Amino acid sequence: FDLMGNFSSLCKYQDNYIINITVATLIIIGGLGFSSIKNMQENRWKFKKLNLHTKLVLIMTTSLIIFPTIIFYLIERNNPATIGDLPFAKQILASVFQVVSPRTAGFNTINLIDMNNSSKFLQIILMIIGGSPASTAGGLKTVTVAVIILAVINQIKGNKNIEVFNRTISYNILNRALIILSWCIFLIIAGTMIITLTDSSLSFMDVLYEVASAYATVGLSLGITTSLTNIAKIVIILIMFSGRVGSLTILFAFFSNSTPKRYSCPEENVIVG
Repeated sequence: FDLMGNFSSLCKYQDNYIINITVATLIIIGGLGFSSIKNMQENRWKFKKLNLHTKLVLIMTTSLIIFPTIIFYLIERNNPATIGDLPFAKQILASVFQVVSPRTAGFNTINLIDMNNSSKFLQIILMIIGGSPASTAGGLKTVTVAVIILAVINQIKGNKNIEVFNRTISYNILNRALIILSWCIFLIIAGTMIITLTDSSLSFMDVLYEVASAYATVGLSLGITTSLTNIAKIVIILIMFSGRVGSLTILFAFFSNSTPKRYSCPEENVIVG
């Protein structure tokens, strides 16, 4: 979103605590999800009484603010083109804003083009993860990623079930999470390949950033949007549409079988890993 002209977003307010904190807070609240907020209100904000969904939302949201902020700060603290010349407090402020915004909004307080590639890739990961279910955000969603991580952890521990907070998550939910992840990976890989084929002069990182931003309907860009070919613009439009409508909605609409099979095929093991 460019409200100030010249694609500057909120860069001129980089050192304004009120604007930074207010916008970041609104972004976080908008990415929590209406069901989670309602659940917190009903249980008077007591963590132990919250349902499993809300607990996962809060843990993932907090983790995706704290750890990426530390990483972003460590990467960019010596970069004078971004936060290198700022006082420590304002470096932290800018770092927080730059990791909060990619998950659901399209604002920035530093020039994104001047970031190190590591920071750009960090933002790509945050954009792909996105906000939480039933929120205004796009992306895979925090709970989707949490379910996959929990499934891996429980499998490594040798647990037959996906367990957390004395609750069991069904494998049907895990299957849905894996479908969403697979569709996301397919869209981003296919979109990046097609766009790089249409214009070999574009930087791979810039294209990947553009595609991830489109999938998560974030709105951030490294400045290549206006120079894309017509084919590339169509690809970006389709990816944005898919990201906004939802992976499961599109896949079920085109590939769902309305008459489920009444039998099961014989089971046979295969070798993986």
